[in-house]
Amino acid sequence: MKYILIMIMSITFLFGEGLSLEKKDSDTNKEKIIYKDMISYLKNSNDANQFIVLGSLYANGTEEKDALGQKIEIDIFLAEKYLLKSAEMGNIRALSVLGGLILIKEEMRKLDPKLIKAEHYLTTAFKNGDFQAGTILSDLYFEKNDNEKAIAILFESAEGHDSNAELGLAILFQKGLIKNNKRIIKRDSNLAIMYLNRACKNENKSEKVIKICKDPKYVLPMQE
Repeated sequence: MKYILIMIMSITFLFGEGLSLEKKDSDTNKEKIIYKDMISYLKNSNDANQFIVLGSLYANGTEEKDALGQKIEIDIFLAEKYLLKSAEMGNIRALSVLGGLILIKEEMRKLDPKLIKAEHYLTTAFKNGDFQAGTILSDLYFEKNDNEKAIAILFESAEGHDSNAELGLAILFQKGLIKNNKRIIKRDSNLAIMYLNRACKNENKSEKVIKICKDPKYVLPMQE
């Protein structure tokens, strides 16, 4: 398990449903989107939340063309610029988004191949009370084979009621974890069920956790 939690994380988790470029009501509305106008609006908004949207757009680009046949091309430097600008304006979630993007996306990893900045961004957000950042940070430490630190942060994030951390612990206890012939986590079905229940009953569970909890293929036997 090179990545313990990557399968739990998603763009929806990092950025929220509100960042979807597609209108949900009709294809007609999608045809009216003009990216350059949208980007101009976001740039001129002087709003920290809008800068997260803008940075995320530059990090991911767009597959679909707009009404003028244009796409948004990936620009990792502009992505970093606007996410940091959002953070400077006081939106700590921007650091979680930036750190997560660097960890997950190959293009964004070019900004920080050794994950030094990503670790700093995520640690800062985590220490400021963003337990979702802690869950991503634990994944970073798993990648670096710092398993003890990864697990400690994962437990702390779960105690902070982050549903992704709770689900991550459920998976760890369901499968167990062995690294370099050393048992890091012993399989424990009771703990796996407990953490799964906590994740699925979490009032603030992520969209990813909601989907997994609804899918019988992924759900362990639930306690009454």
